[in-house]
Amino acid sequence: IKSKKTTYSITDNFFSFSFLFSEPYKSNLEIGETHSAEEKLQQHFPSYIGRRFEALIRDELLKKLNIFTVQKTGRWWGHYRDEKTNTRKEVEIDIVALNENEKKAVFGEAKWSKKPVGVDVYENLKRKTQFVEWNRDDRKEYFCLFSKSGFTENMLKLAAEERIVLFHGDKMLEGKL
Repeated sequence: IKSKKTTYSITDNFFSFSFLFSEPYKSNLEIGETHSAEEKLQQHFPSYIGRRFEALIRDELLKKLNIFTVQKTGRWWGHYRDEKTNTRKEVEIDIVALNENEKKAVFGEAKWSKKPVGVDVYENLKRKTQFVEWNRDDRKEYFCLFSKSGFTENMLKLAAEERIVLFHGDKMLEGKL
């Protein structure tokens, strides 16, 4: 997918954690004042783990699908204009894996939350893929959902019917692609 925007991230988990949660408070920590560091950790740790979860999926779990040779992986983001409010809306897809030769794409969402993932997450993912221009009218799409806390009964049923692959932890639960 062509993009004008680039983001960089620190891939080493220890260094990334230190850079975000320790380094900014180094002088405070040296004198034993931990309140501000603990506050930031409590506030931002869940989203930090969520981003690491997405990276793990892109790097490792997509290999388990074995549906096509993945040439590129990453996230996708874009925007559209909401006609009702005439405002610009951001759109992000957590996981995208492509085979450009075969015009195949896997679109996925990763949810690191205490709540089981429901059908609404899948429907929202399908809606967001409409904004991805890459071979829009001539691509084969596959869908995957990744969840820390499992899936609702309705989502499990839909996965079996619509060939959606679900991952709970490191186990593939439902769906055949």
